[in-house]
Amino acid sequence: MMKRNPVIDAVRVGSVALVVFAHWFGAHVGVENGAVRVGIGVSGPVVWALTWVLQVMPLVFFAGGYANSAGVDAARARGESFLAKRAMALMIPAIPLIALFSAASTAGGALGLQPVATVGHQMMKPLWFLAIYLVVVALAPLMVRLHDRFGLAVPLAMTAVVSTVDFIRFSTVGLVADIGIGGDVNFLFVWLTAHQFGIACARGSFAKLTRPWLYVLVLAAVGAMVTMVFAGPYPPSMLGLPGVPVSNLSPPTLAMIVLAFAQVCVFLLIEPWATRKLSGVRAQRFLKRTNPLAMSVYLWHLPAGAMLLGFALLAPEILLPSPGLGWWLSRPLWLAVSTIALIGVLRVVRRVDRALPTVDSRWPLAGMLICAYGVREGTRHGLDLTNPHASHAVLAMTIGVAVLLVEAQRSGSRLGSAWERSAGATGRPSSSPPTLPASSALR
Repeated sequence: MMKRNPVIDAVRVGSVALVVFAHWFGAHVGVENGAVRVGIGVSGPVVWALTWVLQVMPLVFFAGGYANSAGVDAARARGESFLAKRAMALMIPAIPLIALFSAASTAGGALGLQPVATVGHQMMKPLWFLAIYLVVVALAPLMVRLHDRFGLAVPLAMTAVVSTVDFIRFSTVGLVADIGIGGDVNFLFVWLTAHQFGIACARGSFAKLTRPWLYVLVLAAVGAMVTMVFAGPYPPSMLGLPGVPVSNLSPPTLAMIVLAFAQVCVFLLIEPWATRKLSGVRAQRFLKRTNPLAMSVYLWHLPAGAMLLGFALLAPEILLPSPGLGWWLSRPLWLAVSTIALIGVLRVVRRVDRALPTVDSRWPLAGMLICAYGVREGTRHGLDLTNPHASHAVLAMTIGVAVLLVEAQRSGSRLGSAWERSAGATGRPSSSPPTLPASSALR
């Protein structure tokens, strides 16, 4: 019986915490000529280099792949549908946020209050993660089957696809953000590769790598990243920053896969030590409490910061200092107050989450893909229903959630969808049903 891995729980919680810290710490908001300007208060070569350490989204997908591998096995052993139980649960934390900012953005657009509509659009930006994660989870049963049949050839093949897209991109349009369908291809395969690394780790595919080999692989990955930036065409930053408008994140590039592989090797190096450190009762209790909140924290940390910004704009000269010593000195207080605001928001959101229905969806695959499309379009066009593109996004999300709410019959194998039955037909047999770890849910 597969046990819950506390290090995977810690990776998820720690990664989300680091994302929140980076967003809160680095943001600079000011007022120029009566207009609110939002930017990043830190940049430069040193910060560009730090983004290679601070970019932890590959770890989030890696942890998801590890947990989803166990979840697929557990559902298969019980004759149930993995997707049926996960689909609606993934959307629940996002529904209150989408409803709130759709109403606010639409009101702002209808009343001619463009800043309100713009804020609603900005609050949708972090949901790029939910859009692709819905697709990745929808593909999880298939990806587990592919790993059980082809092993590490699967991530290698996806890496080859990403490399081809990068080659065509840099040979034609160069270092630009909008590369058309190629960006969507990389958007899928880069994050699916990181997720596949998690499946491979859960399956023990890296178990034969000794510590010396892991050190060599980490150094090789770092050397490859340095070469890609200084001798190749790749951007120097893993995040969009002043001076680096195009990064390795948008659209994701081969550099993100190399970073993901380096992070996996570091994970394997520290896992034995981390497992011992996290075996205590306090650590287990902390992870048990915080892990279910990861998705809600990720989705609501920017709205919580926006609430504080509204108050700060009442006295911008005092509360919103310009970049410099005053701005640096304000960071600890801003982080502390933002944390308090987020805790308050989460208390309300969790009550709304519990009031929303949870069902075993009859058509989870269709519902998840429709929701993913709607969320993706929402991140591009916002939620202002006076905008036709935004109204299409909201409509797609509404239809997707409605499809997910159609409840499946709770009867053994009949609960599993045809998609999952075909995907699991040649999957790895299990002598005993593994437990589904609590870390498998991002909420």
